[in-house]
Amino acid sequence: MPRLLLPLGLITLLLSLPSVPVRAMPSERAVALACAQRRVRELPIPFADLDPNHWAFEAVMTLYYCGAYRGGIPRDLPVPAP
Repeated sequence: MPRLLLPLGLITLLLSLPSVPVRAMPSERAVALACAQRRVRELPIPFADLDPNHWAFEAVMTLYYCGAYRGGIPRDLPVPAP
């Protein structure tokens, strides 16, 4: 039976990585609805180092999920009044 040999440095690196829980990504419709209603804070945080208390949190979440262009929201979803 073949054995997998890993260098000690690689094993140490793998064991030192922080454990980040894996969360299921929301559906496209859920993302579109959250973007249309400006509720991106309710979506899963896509980055392990993104602090919800950081001043740029909502901007990063909006760019990640909604993109820089908001004109792509489907017409059947409600869009908040400006």
